[in-house]
Formats: sequence, C-alpha cells, structure tokens
Amino acid sequence: MKILAYKSNNISRRRRSRSIDIDLEKILFFVFMVLFSIIMVVQVALFNPSSDSILASNTKYEGEPLQKEEYLYKKGEIQLELVSGRTDGKTLILVNGKEAGAFTEKHITLEVKNGDIIEIDGRNSAVASEVKISWCSSNIMYDVENTHVSVNKNIKKLTKVKMK
Repeated sequence: MKILAYKSNNISRRRRSRSIDIDLEKILFFVFMVLFSIIMVVQVALFNPSSDSILASNTKYEGEPLQKEEYLYKKGEIQLELVSGRTDGKTLILVNGKEAGAFTEKHITLEVKNGDIIEIDGRNSAVASEVKISWCSSNIMYDVENTHVSVNKNIKKLTKVKMK
C-alpha cells in the first residue's frame, strides 16, 4: 500500500507540474501574440501619412525642396587652345573619360567641376597636335594656365581640376 500511495503522490505532482507548464506556455503565447499585434498596428499607422503626423511629433522638414536643377558643387571654366594641329574635329577632348568636345575651332571653352580630369585624344587625328590651357576662371585653385600637352595617335592627360 505504501508503494501505491507513493506512486499516486508522484503522479499527482507530475500532473500539477504539467498543468503549470501548459498554463505558462499558453500565457507566453498569448503575450507574444498581443505584442506582435500591437507592433503590426503601430507599423501600419506609421505607414499612413495622415496618422504619421499624430504619432510622430517631429515630422517637419527643414529647408526647401530642390527645384528644377540645383547644383551642389562649384563650376569653373577652362579654355583650351589648339596650338598646332588641324581643326578637323578628330582631336577630341575627354572629361572624366567621356567626350566633351572636339577641336573644330582653335579655342574651346569647357565647364568643369572639382576633380574633373581633362584629357586629349589624338588617336583619330592624322597629324600630331599640341593643346594648351589658354585661360581658366578665378575659382580654379592651381594656376593651370599655359599647361600644354602634345598628342600623336594617343591619349594624354592635360590636368586634374582643383577648385577653391
């Protein structure tokens, strides 16, 4: 009899602990679902622009929106002169590796910004050409005037633009 009583007490303890485990599991699941639902409702409310102004107090933007085209960098001008060579349009001017013009006249003015690399491409030209910088605007940092380069069936770097 003692053995049976002992076993019955042991069984009742197990049942009690299982019922506590089940209750704790249900409580944790319920708390998780409630918190998850609250988070989802808040996210949906913040996504809606009309309720966003109620929930978030600091939503005003500073400044003005950009209009058509605003330049966020300084621009300068450089005038290139073809000292020797033909003005047949086969000697090209490259800015950052892209064609920015061709020598169809003796002088060409380029609009440049800080960090631009100016190169002369003479690969298509039949004769050697010499190009120099004849003038630059006052906001260009280094004195690059009279810098020159000779090209003969190749590409050569003329200068890298540095702005003040």
